[in-house]
Amino acid sequence: MAAFDDEEPCADDMSQYFLIHTSFLQSLYTMLTCCFCSGSNLYWGRKKSAGFAQEFYLECISCEKIVWSCNSSPKSKSKRFDINVRTVVASEECGLSLATMKKLFNIMNIQNVMHHKTYKQISMEVRDAAKAAAEEAMSRSAEVVRERHKSGMYFSDQVSTSGVQVVDISYDGTWHKRGYSSHYGVGVVVDIDSGLILETHTVSNYCRGCEKAPPSDSASFTAWNETHKKSCNKNFDGTSNAMEVEADAVIFAGSVEQRKLIYGTMLCDGDSKALDNVNSLGIYDIKVVKEDCVNHIAKRIYNQLDNLKKSNKSALNRKLTAAKIKKITNTYATNLRDNAPHVEQMKLGVLGGFFHMMSTDKTPNHRLCPKGPTSWCKYNRALANNEVPGKHTPTFTPDIGKIIFPVINRLTDSDLLKRCAKMTTQNANESFNSTIWQRCPKTQFGYLPAVETAVALAVLSFNMGPSGLRHVFSRLGLSWNMTNSNDALNRANTRIRHARRKLQGTSKWRRKHLQKQHLIQRDKMEQKEGTTYSAGAFNC
Repeated sequence: MAAFDDEEPCADDMSQYFLIHTSFLQSLYTMLTCCFCSGSNLYWGRKKSAGFAQEFYLECISCEKIVWSCNSSPKSKSKRFDINVRTVVASEECGLSLATMKKLFNIMNIQNVMHHKTYKQISMEVRDAAKAAAEEAMSRSAEVVRERHKSGMYFSDQVSTSGVQVVDISYDGTWHKRGYSSHYGVGVVVDIDSGLILETHTVSNYCRGCEKAPPSDSASFTAWNETHKKSCNKNFDGTSNAMEVEADAVIFAGSVEQRKLIYGTMLCDGDSKALDNVNSLGIYDIKVVKEDCVNHIAKRIYNQLDNLKKSNKSALNRKLTAAKIKKITNTYATNLRDNAPHVEQMKLGVLGGFFHMMSTDKTPNHRLCPKGPTSWCKYNRALANNEVPGKHTPTFTPDIGKIIFPVINRLTDSDLLKRCAKMTTQNANESFNSTIWQRCPKTQFGYLPAVETAVALAVLSFNMGPSGLRHVFSRLGLSWNMTNSNDALNRANTRIRHARRKLQGTSKWRRKHLQKQHLIQRDKMEQKEGTTYSAGAFNC
């Protein structure tokens, strides 16, 4: 313990210390004398303090005065008990509600005495501390991007006449609820080069207090509005569909002032009119250019082929299975990556893969497939090695190919391929979105402060790793001891180890192989079972 003398004891250490030494203090108090009345009879007691803390004291039986007292948990800068603040931080970081925390403590036989008002007050303090720490982290990330830009390690295709550095970013929106009915949405900007979060904005169209407001034409409305607007949780008057556009406008409008950057290229999925909205506002002296995510483009071909199958069940139901659609999608994405950034070669590569999957022994069609002994095409590889090509196993017949060719042709449009020629993805955005909703689950009702806290904590975790929580602790007056440091380091190392393992070629092959086997098995089971579930199909 001598090596950790400079560390302050955490709440758990303090509680354990008092509980272990309770018997010792109980035997010691009989030897003490009350300084007020010289009485020799002292009472050893323990009572509840606010929240989870306990107060230990020695009381004189004669004069009923407390001779000595001490709390089981130290107090932070905000004069709150350390263990109470840590409990709320743990609740927010783990995505657990107060009701869940109460259930957890009750099962562990720990008496929970934290009132819901106390919990809410501390949670607001945690939100303010997390937002301040996240803002500082994003400002530092912007400095890193600017330094990389100045050093020549990073550059953009566009240049602004204002002298402000232009960067390429990935923008995406995420919602608290599924089904386009969420009250809360979050817009997120990620730097493509570094993968750091540069800006976030949370949009809310709901406030419980506003629902209880008096009529707008009543005499009490003005007084109520003056009091309520300071704590109103509604900052947007529109539907959930428009939240991504609203967040986009706010973020881009403040990029020059807050981050000293111009977001010149936007990588987005094309699901909203965010890009058109930014250009129509005239925020910059340059036009924001759009890029497409190659993963979303590949996802489009899967969805369109699946919809085509559903609309042509008589022709495609048993001939175009889910496993074959997945194979077409993977072939499409692979040919894009192998031939990028040359648009014409990308198009020919996709068409070559299409005709390759349709080739038979009688009509082989491999003229668009790569030539040479290292070609992925078995037919051309065999010819280059002076070997006899093996038999063909076509993925689909020419009749099926005629039906699905319009989809392939539409997704090999030159303008579309040009926008995804850099082969950039929105994986960073999708990963960040998941970290938000781990802290504020979509299955539970939430309110704006809870979503803002989850976003801020997610920014710290994403940009700085598990140790980013230390900056929240510092602002709340909590000590970051060796236990916290070791846990953060272990979680960071585990995350890096798993990421490296998943990047290995064998891991990628195994994931694709298991997914393929799962789809094949599902198709066989559906064919054997027939139609067992369909909305309203079995009404008598």
